[in-house]
Amino acid sequence: MASLADGKDHMYYYIVDGSTQVGDPYGRLILDPWNDGLIPSDVFPDTPAYPSAKIANVPVAVYNSAREDYDWNVTSFKGVKQSDLIIYELLLRDFTGTEGQAKGDGTVAKAMEKLDYLKELGVNAIELLPITEFSGNNSWGYNPNFYFAPDKAYGTPEAYKAFIDGAHERGMAVILDMVFNQSDSQHPWYNMYRQTAPERFFNGSAPHSYNVFNDWNQDYKLMFRQWCDALDYWLTEYKVDGFRFDLVKGLGDSDSYGIAYDAATNTYATPNETATNEYNATRVARMKALRDHIILTRPDVYFINEDLAGAQEETEMAEDGEINW
Repeated sequence: MASLADGKDHMYYYIVDGSTQVGDPYGRLILDPWNDGLIPSDVFPDTPAYPSAKIANVPVAVYNSAREDYDWNVTSFKGVKQSDLIIYELLLRDFTGTEGQAKGDGTVAKAMEKLDYLKELGVNAIELLPITEFSGNNSWGYNPNFYFAPDKAYGTPEAYKAFIDGAHERGMAVILDMVFNQSDSQHPWYNMYRQTAPERFFNGSAPHSYNVFNDWNQDYKLMFRQWCDALDYWLTEYKVDGFRFDLVKGLGDSDSYGIAYDAATNTYATPNETATNEYNATRVARMKALRDHIILTRPDVYFINEDLAGAQEETEMAEDGEINW
């Protein structure tokens, strides 16, 4: 059997219970059979060809022992204190897109050409709107499917690393917007269990008032493992400096919102806005647990919550060293 450490692309997917075909939820590069053909060749040169002769309509993961190799210029970056952050929020899709036209053709390589401009503005941190593999090629990124793979619509893994490296060379940190409340319909766990045991991974309907797409069941322990693993990966492999967590109001335990649950349908009664916005100790505990985990990987990590809850909840998060967005 050939070695997997041969610097070649090895494509794979999983067949679950003999019938359900899914991608790898931990895949580091994902081939999208529906949208990859629309990505210009100069954005992602030599995109691995989808193995359409063997499989169709399934995201395929690519493992290549050499694909993530990158010679970093800055190996140990130290940003400003969290309290001194001046953040530029950047959507790669539009930042360098065709001026005056809604083509959504901005790329990470083009954004890298603007790093000196951002530095001149006085920025000391760049927050990238979600870049993990999402549905389609034209998105804000809040519809993620794979949390370990950068979306190819913006560029190659090497291009992302070059952007982060270039920002560090100019004294600017890079923060990723992470979407842990929901996923879109191609996440493997959604497709594996939506018929047999959806409650393990997803709620049939959300117990809070701010849901979009498919609502993760935050109570399931494998969720926390996935979140920790994803954050560790981006901190180590891509050397990002921190995270902005989207929609923290949706990261509480499912039963913490006081909404009636129907086990037969895995659905909740209509969410209550007041209950969603009330103090929620499980949200505080979850974010603290995430921070406790990732500071073991990087003690000076930036940790920003889009919580927008009451004063007590945000105060407790702030006392833990978290920023309220």
